Amino acid sequence: MYPVHKNRHLRRALIGLLIVACLLLAALFVYLRALPEIAVINRSGYGIEEVVIDLPQSRVVFDEIPLGGQSTILHSMRQSDGVYKYLIRFSFDARLAGECGTISNAQLGKRLALIVQSLNAVECRESHGLF
Repeated sequence: MYPVHKNRHLRRALIGLLIVACLLLAALFVYLRALPEIAVINRSGYGIEEVVIDLPQSRVVFDEIPLGGQSTILHSMRQSDGVYKYLIRFSFDARLAGECGTISNAQLGKRLALIVQSLNAVECRESHGLF
């Protein structure tokens, strides 16, 4: 082969590799958007030491969330039908427990925002959809 042909083959191989990399990145993006997500938003006026959310098949634990802070965790789609049960422990040992929202198996793109409004009030916002 002539050097010009080697360059052409190398260029085509690099373009092919770039296309494959882009497709893999797109697939990863869609996969991460499909996983259910829980976000805890702290508007309570107090620091949060820990939030534990029990799902039908698993448990999600958030560590410290400062005043005005937010934390997000992805969780498994494999769940039984049920509700989100939460226990919020504030930094000075006050606690708030309750349940909200619904959960079922294979909910693609499910989002739950648990908004802690005060020491005794939590707002739950649910949404569905990949994008």
